[in-house]
Amino acid sequence: MLIAVLQMDDLDALKSAKRHLEKNGYITEIGSFSELPKSQRKSWMTPKNGDFIFYLEEDKYQAGMEILGTFFGYNS
Repeated sequence: MLIAVLQMDDLDALKSAKRHLEKNGYITEIGSFSELPKSQRKSWMTPKNGDFIFYLEEDKYQAGMEILGTFFGYNS
């Protein structure tokens, strides 16, 4: 099962992150916030955060988020 983990406007960055994670064996998806039914939106999702939602495998959440953090320069 995939869960939403990140929202932003930079589609190119999300596509790069998707390719990076998939090379490491993760399943990911990118979706549109504007097309996401309100019933499926999380409290942290707002239009000002961007129109793209990044999804990651729920059972690999912790390790996947560490890889994402390193990819985006938040972890050293």
